[in-house]
Amino acid sequence: MIWTPNLLCESVFACLADAGQLDPNFSFLSAGDLIMSQLQFFNKAATPDIILTNATMLAEKLDNEFINCYPVAYQNGQNSSTSCNAMVQVLINEKNTVADLAQSIAQYYTF
Repeated sequence: MIWTPNLLCESVFACLADAGQLDPNFSFLSAGDLIMSQLQFFNKAATPDIILTNATMLAEKLDNEFINCYPVAYQNGQNSSTSCNAMVQVLINEKNTVADLAQSIAQYYTF
């Protein structure tokens, strides 16, 4: 996915900043290249179970913020559970980027 100034990417950036996952002063255009292990929730010293728990909590927070704070809806046939599960699969892979996360989110939400 191309990380560009659009509602999807800007919403992902804002939600990650609101969740304390990245410095809000970090450049938007550079944020798409950040890998999951550079976000605050991802502790390389933690066990895979802890990383999974942290990723699940972050996915639920993002889902809640998208649905309640942005003009976003689930795509047909999707819901909180399917959306969060997809986000978690991206979040737990330390080499995935924020742009990869946005691409996953685009498959479950309509912005």
